[in-house]
Amino acid sequence: DGFKGSNPSDKLLGLEFVRFVAAFAVLLWHYQHFSFIADMPVNFVIKNQPFYSVFWMFYEYGFYGFQLFWVLSGMIFFFKYKELVSKKIIGARSFFVLRFSRLYPLHLVTLLFVCLLQSLYFLKYNYYFVYQYNDLKHFFLQLFLASHWGFQSGLSFNGPVWSISVEVIVYFLFFFGIRIFGSSILVNFVIIALCALSWVIKFHSLIIDSIGFFYFGGCLVFLLKSRVKNDDHVAQKVRNIVETLGSITYSSYLLHFPIQLFIALFCGYLNRKIPFYSDYFFFAFMGTTFLAGYLVHHKFEKPVQSWIRSFLK
Repeated sequence: DGFKGSNPSDKLLGLEFVRFVAAFAVLLWHYQHFSFIADMPVNFVIKNQPFYSVFWMFYEYGFYGFQLFWVLSGMIFFFKYKELVSKKIIGARSFFVLRFSRLYPLHLVTLLFVCLLQSLYFLKYNYYFVYQYNDLKHFFLQLFLASHWGFQSGLSFNGPVWSISVEVIVYFLFFFGIRIFGSSILVNFVIIALCALSWVIKFHSLIIDSIGFFYFGGCLVFLLKSRVKNDDHVAQKVRNIVETLGSITYSSYLLHFPIQLFIALFCGYLNRKIPFYSDYFFFAFMGTTFLAGYLVHHKFEKPVQSWIRSFLK
């Protein structure tokens, strides 16, 4: 697991908590999907969303949760893996088996689930819910986690996977970059400078943005290495809560759009509007998403990860 060490107690609690906050921000940013007809919101008033006065920052700027994810990934990967990779303690096979077993099983399941639901949605409305490019080409791009590598016409199927797709490229750069150039903050500075230059010459992309934020997170590890350590002094109950929140971020992130799609389809077949301005609906959606994330993480993700890692040893 790229977000945790091999020892269950070896976790960076502060980063785990911030990671959960970033996931929560993205969920609130995507809450507006409930107002969509096809790929556009209709009669949507952002300030009427539940608890806007409390969560306004997430409703307005939740998109930046993606950038925060990339910075956190950079911090965690450089903290956990830079020495292991540079000293060749962990090889390419082991590193990418860890990545594959962490990311792919749930991605595949949610992709197939969204395919089914979007087909049913299209039969009823003659358009898809939010993400419209659900053809064979984009299915294969999604299947290989390449949905945002520059070959796409737009967002497709389980749309939020685009950020995972982008980060897959960063994992290859991270591993082979350290193997070739070594582990040095100067390398990070050069990569960040090149990413910044891409903005100046107007040649930037989300892939380049992801690389820049990831390596910025890596720089923070170099600069704050002595302060980045496990919070062993934190009470065990608090540790357990924070670790649980951190562990369900990936599952809840991949599940939130399929859940939205299911709700939209269910309400459509009942000929009822989605009551997304309702506080009760808000709690029901968020509660369902995080509960599903918890159950899927423990009942599906962890067992499948263990099986894949044992099988591919």
